[in-house]
Amino acid sequence: MVGSAIYSSPVTVVTVWGDDATTTSKDGMVVSESVSFKVWNTNEVSDFTVSKWIEGSSSYQVDGISVASTIETNNTITELNTTERVLVKVINVLGQEVNLDDEPFKGTVLFNVYDDGSVKDL
Repeated sequence: MVGSAIYSSPVTVVTVWGDDATTTSKDGMVVSESVSFKVWNTNEVSDFTVSKWIEGSSSYQVDGISVASTIETNNTITELNTTERVLVKVINVLGQEVNLDDEPFKGTVLFNVYDDGSVKDL
């Protein structure tokens, strides 16, 4: 996950984060990489596709702005089973991956990132 927003009608704005070239792990999008979209609620996740753009496209651009015109909801809905989620990484408030054993991170705000896309603060 490289961006998130709470859905609001009629306009929702999603900021998509780019990859940090100063880290060894991929933690964001690279230029021209295709952005995909999912809508999560507490029990399910559904995919949707932007079929027409007013401005921009689904290709990530640094400081780019894309405006969707037509959105198609895919009928595939995946049920989430929260009891089987797996911890992927732990990040700080800057989105940097941290090791819980490292002394500098003790007592700071950290987040668990799970394989189902959910995030929980520690």
